[in-house]
Amino acid sequence: MFIGMTTVDLENILSGLLALPAETEVVEFKKAENGFGEHELGQYCSALSNEANLRGIQCAWLVFGVENRTHEVTGTNYKKSRASLDAVKKTIADQTTGRITFSEIHVLEYNGKRVVMFEVAAAPQGIPIAYKGHYYGRDGESLVALNIQKIEQIRAQRFSRDWSAGIISDASIEDLDPAAISKARELYSAAHSEKSAEIAGWDDMTFLNKAKITIKGKKPNLFIAKDIARKTGQTVIYSRHKGLQNKACEELLLVSLKDHKTLSKTEITELLWPALPDMLNDEQKKNKIRNLLSKLKKQKKIANDTRGNNSIWRLKVKI
Repeated sequence: MFIGMTTVDLENILSGLLALPAETEVVEFKKAENGFGEHELGQYCSALSNEANLRGIQCAWLVFGVENRTHEVTGTNYKKSRASLDAVKKTIADQTTGRITFSEIHVLEYNGKRVVMFEVAAAPQGIPIAYKGHYYGRDGESLVALNIQKIEQIRAQRFSRDWSAGIISDASIEDLDPAAISKARELYSAAHSEKSAEIAGWDDMTFLNKAKITIKGKKPNLFIAKDIARKTGQTVIYSRHKGLQNKACEELLLVSLKDHKTLSKTEITELLWPALPDMLNDEQKKNKIRNLLSKLKKQKKIANDTRGNNSIWRLKVKI
């Protein structure tokens, strides 16, 4: 989801979508003057999420209140209350892989007409999204079953990750190869010869912060900073690995606790394990789950009841 999105941001996004010569695999317009079928909405959620993944973009859009051929803004009365829109998100989540649903449902007054914009997050790396057990995709402007080639293309992502986009949550400067830092200093100094004397006086941490570059560590992994992700066109990958997966795991856990009332640590591990990045080893995945539980406990969203050798977790807040 685009954090902190303003009305102006939404207007700019909608203007850009309306300017398209036609609908695409990741943009769909519907008039939906008074309503829209739940089943078809779920199909579009699956299709747009999968297609966004395949095109390497952060999200796709389903827009109500727009005529699909002319792109004329006609307005919609779909779900007039905020509560009813939020209920739609849960209804769709109940039927999708990993409870993936719309990142957000935005309501916008555009040229005096009410428009509803469904923001559909790209499917996580390696995980095609199904609705009611069926995978959907797009063939041009048409809603179709996701073909086997596309399904396997998404699934294959878990075996061909871009390691340069990996986020090592527990990495520190001690994990970095001194030779790599030295080489980076050499290259950076050559590019900024007027500051070579100043650069030579920086300690390693100061250099890394100022240079904002990617460094290879002793482990067979790389980490990439947010600023570098932006400059190198890898913002989508960065968001998926750091933001989307973290948020998806958190939401998956909270919704599951709501549905089942309580879950043991073993059950939580089984629940979240497939959603964690393949680049993490078993110990790192365990730490990730442990850190998530600790974070949500500190936020007073969940509570722990210890029973024997296993711990039982439950919700403390309503969701």
